[in-house]
Amino acid sequence: PLRQIKQAFLICEVDIPTSLQQQLLSLEVDEDDVEPTEIQSSKFHMQVSQSLDRLSIPHASEVLALNGVYTLDILIDPKTAGLSSTRAVAVECDGPVHFDGLESREAKPSTVRKRALLEREGFKVVSIPYWEWPKSWQARKQYLLKKLNLGTE
Repeated sequence: PLRQIKQAFLICEVDIPTSLQQQLLSLEVDEDDVEPTEIQSSKFHMQVSQSLDRLSIPHASEVLALNGVYTLDILIDPKTAGLSSTRAVAVECDGPVHFDGLESREAKPSTVRKRALLEREGFKVVSIPYWEWPKSWQARKQYLLKKLNLGTE
C-alpha cells in the first residue's frame, strides 16, 4: 500500500509538483491500518554484523531508508567507521531470496531496483551474496576489509 506507492514514486521519477512530492514522501503509515510485522535478521545477516563487530566497525542493523520505503540490512556511517568514503554505506546481505532461484546468481529485479535507488540517493551499496560468504573468521575478515575498501592487515 503506502510503501509501494512511495516505491513507485521513487522509481518513476515523473515530473510531479514539489508540493505533491513532499506530501507523498511525508505520509506516515497509521499503525492501526497495518498488520504488525517484526523484522528478523537472517542468520547470514547476523554473521555479517557479528563480523563487523569483531572488526570494530560501528554499524546499525535493519535501518529504514528512503522515507521508510526500504530497510537496509546494515548501515555504516563512514565518519564513525573511519572509512575513506564520504557516502553512507548500505551493506546488503543478499541471501537466496534475492536471486532468481537457488542455482541462479542473477539478482531479482526488485533487488536490482533497490540497489539502484539507494545508489541514486547517495548511498554506497555493498552487496554480499550468500555464495561468496567465507566460512572461516580469517577469510571473512579479509573479505569484509576488501569489500569495504579498508585494505588488509
